[in-house]
Amino acid sequence: MSDYLTFEEASTLLNTPRSTLYRWLKAGKIPGHKLGRQWRFLRSELDAFIHEDDHGTDEINTLIQRLISDSGGQEMNTALSTIKELSEELIWHAVDQQASVIHLSPRLERYQLTYRTAQGLRQIDELSAEAFDQLDEHWLSSSRPIRREEKRRLCLSRQRAENTDRLHIRYQKLDTFGGERLALHLIRESRIATSINMITNTQEEHATLHRWSQSSQGVILIAGRSGSGKTTTAYCLLQEIAQAEDRVVFTLEDSVEFSLTHVNQVSVDLDDEIAYRRAFTDIIDSDLDVLFISSHFAQRHLHTLWGSALSAAESGHLVLVQIEADSVEDAHNQFTQATQRTLDEHLVGVVWQCLEKDVNSGQRSAHYDFLSGALDQSAQ
Repeated sequence: MSDYLTFEEASTLLNTPRSTLYRWLKAGKIPGHKLGRQWRFLRSELDAFIHEDDHGTDEINTLIQRLISDSGGQEMNTALSTIKELSEELIWHAVDQQASVIHLSPRLERYQLTYRTAQGLRQIDELSAEAFDQLDEHWLSSSRPIRREEKRRLCLSRQRAENTDRLHIRYQKLDTFGGERLALHLIRESRIATSINMITNTQEEHATLHRWSQSSQGVILIAGRSGSGKTTTAYCLLQEIAQAEDRVVFTLEDSVEFSLTHVNQVSVDLDDEIAYRRAFTDIIDSDLDVLFISSHFAQRHLHTLWGSALSAAESGHLVLVQIEADSVEDAHNQFTQATQRTLDEHLVGVVWQCLEKDVNSGQRSAHYDFLSGALDQSAQ
């Protein structure tokens, strides 16, 4: 008997309809593996899922009581290892409850703990100010800043059955009138697209993006409307490029979404033209081969960003540029107008995308439109 089950076999084993199984996959509630364009399920993981105890309200209430001891915060003054254990337990509980964000909001002298789920905001419990402070201190010490201290990143992992569950957490602190407020955005690594195999729908789409990723120089425009998945497509292209480890790859981003293997990611305020120019010059001096510029934040000086991208392409580098646009033609026209220079002879291609919802599964997938340039190998 095969260790891997098809979608239909998994649906039968779990005694659940296909639509429910799709929702569980989308929410990250159930472990699944994308092989090509098909989902496969490991039997041992489904068995563990079936027999796994439910993480209900009683569990989180017990945890919170451990955190919010009102007896002078004595329990919170235990060893740092205990604080680490409790903080991680809290985060993983939120993940198991299908939460995408943990909110800690000031309420007089206490803090309201809230989860953001697909059904909306879910009120969990309250924490004492002492509990909040010590949790925040731990998250600060175990995370790295994203350009400034108020926005940080940390990663967690846990072993489940035969797999390791990895979690990317974006920490944000905001000083409000009522006090400091925390938001922890939870992103499961298993739900992060890491290759063009995972985002393309046809062999032709895959072949085009793969071919462009192998280009030695030129400009690739990655276009679409806000929220269409441009960053995901850019990251998948960068991973395609970096996996061979034969080119030096850099990014210039206002906010790094998550860590890419063998890619040098640089966070810079793209609205600060002086800071951008300095970072761009430093990267050029670092003997790079490939550069990705996430330019959708820098609307005030796109001529600088896109002009530098074109200059880098002209000097023999491959440059990927993210751009807000309504079509491939719109992206091409915007870039040309902003730079006031000829793009065509240095263009590998333009990919424009939008997200379309599958009527059966309810999942959204990207639809692509391509414009090949003079440097596309298929046009040679």
